[in-house]
Amino acid sequence: MMRMKVFILFTLCAIQGYGQRVIEPLKLEVSDTKTSNIIFPSSITSIDRGIEKLLVQKSTDKILRVKAEESFTGETNLTVITHDGKLYSFLVVYKAIPAYLNINMGSTSTVNTDSAIVANTLDVSKMKPFLYGARYSSGHVTLQLDGFYVINDLVFCKLKIKNRSSIGYIIAQLRIYFSNKKYGKRTALQERELQPVYISGDSASVKEKSDHEIIIACTPFTIPPDQSLVIALIERGGGRNLFIKVKGNYVTRARLIENSHPIFNKP
Repeated sequence: MMRMKVFILFTLCAIQGYGQRVIEPLKLEVSDTKTSNIIFPSSITSIDRGIEKLLVQKSTDKILRVKAEESFTGETNLTVITHDGKLYSFLVVYKAIPAYLNINMGSTSTVNTDSAIVANTLDVSKMKPFLYGARYSSGHVTLQLDGFYVINDLVFCKLKIKNRSSIGYIIAQLRIYFSNKKYGKRTALQERELQPVYISGDSASVKEKSDHEIIIACTPFTIPPDQSLVIALIERGGGRNLFIKVKGNYVTRARLIENSHPIFNKP
């Protein structure tokens, strides 16, 4: 009888100990001049940040870009939940020069795929603009479309942001969507999001008196005759929202770049 009581007590303690298992947070260093990339093995479903000064944005379904809006003291936290049900906890500190900028949390297949796309965006970055007139300005900030390019069955959209004001531009949202050209009282406004495969360049902020480039990779698409492609840049807590309506022939005139880096595990 005594042995049975000891066994039950030991089992209950083991179960209680297992149920209270602690997930130790990983240390993450961030900077306001460099962007850190965290690659997860599964799609990101939830993100929670401790402070607003910590800027986060998904570059792809599995890559999270993290940057500090400005320097801060002490520690904060970042929590990420992925589609496979795993929770990742990070203890975040500010450091002007982070020890690591790219952190892989999973398999190498995702890294290989995105490494090829990153190399392709570098090729696009070297290309000269060939579209002119597709721009929108507000409050001395201009959003400009430089061109579309096709590499390995992916369409790359090259954007330039020019901030000529004395105030930094914090990006709350970058949207690409299809919208009806015309709609009346009996026609509902329909918008269909175009989901990027990859976003290159810091899409969190643009410092004052500076230019910045963003390259967006998407699966192949064309624009229906009755719709426009809208590229929208929304400022956080401000009124300098920027919109470009893209014509259909801008996409069909995309420049083809050959002999680029192959993508073995294309999304």
